[in-house]
Amino acid sequence: MTIKASQKVSGCPCPPSSACKKAGGAGPVGAILAYFVAGLLMYLVMVCLGE
Repeated sequence: MTIKASQKVSGCPCPPSSACKKAGGAGPVGAILAYFVAGLLMYLVMVCLGE
């Protein structure tokens, strides 16, 4: 898969017709939400392991 110059500028390596482009990529709120979900998942794994 080759990435066109127009895709490099936008910051999203996905094809223009993908869901990534339609959603506008991950903004600051999406990044915070992703970190929160990952942290919660890690916490639940540690609880299950008894750490």
